[in-house]
Amino acid sequence: MKALYWVKQQGLTLVELMIAMVLGLVLIGGVTGVFIANQTTYRVNEALSSMQENARIAFQLMAHDIRSAGFSGCTNNGSVSNVLNNAGTAWWANWQANQAGILGYTAANVPTALGSPAPVNNSEAIQLMFGGGTSVSIHDHQPNASSAVLFVNRANHGLARGDIVMACDDNHTAIFQMTGPNAPNQTVVHNTGGSQTPGNCSKGLGFPTVCTTNGSPHRFGNNAMLTRFEAVSWYIGAANGVRSLYRGTPRRTGNNTALATDEILRGVQQLTFRYLESTNTALRAADNVAQWSDVIAVQVQLQMVAPANVQLAADALTFTYMINLRNR
Repeated sequence: MKALYWVKQQGLTLVELMIAMVLGLVLIGGVTGVFIANQTTYRVNEALSSMQENARIAFQLMAHDIRSAGFSGCTNNGSVSNVLNNAGTAWWANWQANQAGILGYTAANVPTALGSPAPVNNSEAIQLMFGGGTSVSIHDHQPNASSAVLFVNRANHGLARGDIVMACDDNHTAIFQMTGPNAPNQTVVHNTGGSQTPGNCSKGLGFPTVCTTNGSPHRFGNNAMLTRFEAVSWYIGAANGVRSLYRGTPRRTGNNTALATDEILRGVQQLTFRYLESTNTALRAADNVAQWSDVIAVQVQLQMVAPANVQLAADALTFTYMINLRNR
């Protein structure tokens, strides 16, 4: 009979256990490091993608306004009269000060009246004016100096009492407030007096502007155009400690024209403009522009604020876009 031998099973030594634990910790640390790196990369890419998308939308909105600067519906080289009351003090009504529909400001001299909240004092701004939106053809205008009635080609033209509009023909443009009628028909009235704000200082729409009852006459004949007057400001404002890109514009509320402001994009630290003139090949800051009517393109630069818990280089937070003006 063969003898039976029992083999006693041996356990792990302390040294082997410690080596296994160290190898496990190294493996876990490597996996954790890869996970954290991927998570950080994802966060950065997501932040960059979001900022690029937001900047692209903001640029498209600004481009629409900048491209339209100076557009009256007809010629861009004729005379312009503005019979709105206080046209020299309200930024949104002062076409002459805006030099053919565009006027830029350096960070040191941005007006506080562009909108609410007021612009911050260390970022640039721009003002733009143009005819846009609703348009209608004029087919007659009474020839006598005291006339305040334009006859248009359709009744349901979308313009209403209190709207600020631009009338133009081949050599002249007039800016005024529509004082009637209350119901849509084929006339547009531009009288003085009444309850509208700002109101008209004259019935006469000719150049130069003369603020008397009949003023300087001008007759808009057949095929003249009538469009809504648009005035827009773009600037950086701060609300509750957060800087944002704002768009300010006058909007008619009842019989009054109130300045309204829309927050377009949050988290914008700086807004910078550079201007290209037809007489110069170099981009210039606003205080170096020789003649605003010669500006043919605008470079816009947005400096964004990085989202929380995301570290980004300064150049990754800066977005630049070049916009050509159409009406030059």
